Amino acid sequence: MNKFCESCGKPLVEGQVCDCQTQDQQPQQPYAQPQQPYAQPQQPYAQPQQPYGQPQQPYTQATTDNSKTFSILAYIGFLFVIGMVAAPENANPKVRFHVGQGIILFIAEVVLGIVNSIVNAIAWAGLRDTIDAGYWGTYQGGLNGFGVFITVVVGLAVAAFSIVFTIMGIMNAMNGKEKPLPIIGQFSFYK
Repeated sequence: MNKFCESCGKPLVEGQVCDCQTQDQQPQQPYAQPQQPYAQPQQPYAQPQQPYGQPQQPYTQATTDNSKTFSILAYIGFLFVIGMVAAPENANPKVRFHVGQGIILFIAEVVLGIVNSIVNAIAWAGLRDTIDAGYWGTYQGGLNGFGVFITVVVGLAVAAFSIVFTIMGIMNAMNGKEKPLPIIGQFSFYK
C-alpha cells in the first residue's frame, strides 16, 4: 500500500522519505499565510460643515478661476446676469465689481437709446405734408436738413458712447483692474 507525504501529498513507497522534508528544514505548508495583514482603507477626506447661521468664510480663489471671463461678459449687454448667478465666482469681489459696472453701463445704454428715440421722433414730427388741389391729393414727407443732422449726430454719439465704454470696461477686466468707468462708474450700486 502506498503512503503519501504529509507535507506535499506526493505518493511514497513504504520506507521512503519525501524530498520535501530534510533534517534541517521544516515541512512546507501548502498555503502560506500572508506576513502582514492587509492595509486598512483610508477614510475619505471630509470637510467640516459650518453650522447654520454662521458667517461664511471669505472668498478664496477656486481651483478653476473663471473670474476674468465673467468680468469681461459683464460689459456685453445684459450678460452681466451670468456673473451675478454663476457660483462660486459670484462671491468674488472682482467679478462683483465688474458686474456692478456692467449694470450701470447697461442702464446708461438703455437711457441713451430712449433719448435717441425721442430725438428721432421729434425730428420726424417736422414732416411737411401738403395737399394739392388734385383729385387724389399728394403727401410729401421728409426731414429738413437740420433734423437729419440732429438724428445722425445723436445716433452716432450714443453708439460711440456704448462702444468706447464697453471697450474700456473689457480692458479693465482683462488687466485685472478694478477701475470704475468714467462719469457713470461712480453710480454703481451692485458691489
